Amino acid sequence: MTNDDQSRPFDKECNFTKVTDENMIKGVLSVIRDMDNEAAVVMDGNRDLSSVIPGIQNIQLERDKGIIYHYRIHVFGHCPDEYKKINLFFKDGEDKVHKMFIISGHDKWHTEKYNSEKPDIFEISWEVTE
Repeated sequence: MTNDDQSRPFDKECNFTKVTDENMIKGVLSVIRDMDNEAAVVMDGNRDLSSVIPGIQNIQLERDKGIIYHYRIHVFGHCPDEYKKINLFFKDGEDKVHKMFIISGHDKWHTEKYNSEKPDIFEISWEVTE
């Protein structure tokens, strides 16, 4: 897989919905603990999120076999030219917020590793810096 290949394999789709008038989507992005698997965010049956989150095409959660971190959030996309950066915030089941900042103007995979006793992602929000 190349860094600009957006076709990562995944095991299940997790439906999210847009929160009206806010830069936020809600749902449940979950993986099965103690198994190698990935889940992808889907809105209205579509994995391409760019119509909702500027420049972001795909968001996935992966169970990680690492010694230090147990989960990874993968985001495929870029920061559109009209912005300096996109800040993404992922809230898990412990109400911890995991942050990712995207400044690249080219589509590529971005990854955030984390640990949590309740790793499912329930809320994804964003802000853009102009």
